[in-house]
Amino acid sequence: GLRHGCGTYVYPNAYFTYEGDWDRGQKHGQGKLSMGDGSFYEGCFEKGEIQGEGSRSWPDGVVYKGQFQLGEKHGYGTLTSEEGATYVGTWSRNKRHRQGTLTDPDGSVYDGQFVAHKQNGRGAFKDADGSVYNGDWADGIRHGTGQMTWSDGTTYDGEWSEGSIDGRGLCKSGERAYEGLWSS
Repeated sequence: GLRHGCGTYVYPNAYFTYEGDWDRGQKHGQGKLSMGDGSFYEGCFEKGEIQGEGSRSWPDGVVYKGQFQLGEKHGYGTLTSEEGATYVGTWSRNKRHRQGTLTDPDGSVYDGQFVAHKQNGRGAFKDADGSVYNGDWADGIRHGTGQMTWSDGTTYDGEWSEGSIDGRGLCKSGERAYEGLWSS
């Protein structure tokens, strides 16, 4: 017969163990899937797939709590890395995507848009030294237009290319200001 109700199943390869709800032979409802390396998923299953709200923990200390689709981080969730970095925001197929906040262990914070796991679009970055950049990003680096305020109070408002000041902009430092073209 088919597994139905609540129970434990140890897979033939003994690497996987499932404890939880079954419906007509499929994992369905709440359950816990444990792996032989010490990692596990605990949460919702739908028709045999990891689907909906749950949490995934790895042996190195990485923890993700949030939404899953077909076994992948997908939707809204929080991931804390083994080093203590935290990402809170949306995911698409296991990658940071759309809006989120990434906080590094040193206290630096990026709040903005992501595409395929990288800062992309508009975002604000506050460095651990107090410097703040607010502007465009492409493939994880400052690129486009943006405003930077360094910890010493110097400001730059203008164009950036591949992570560097490059193009038209205005820089102010104390009583001095320069507006014009910049080259990296």
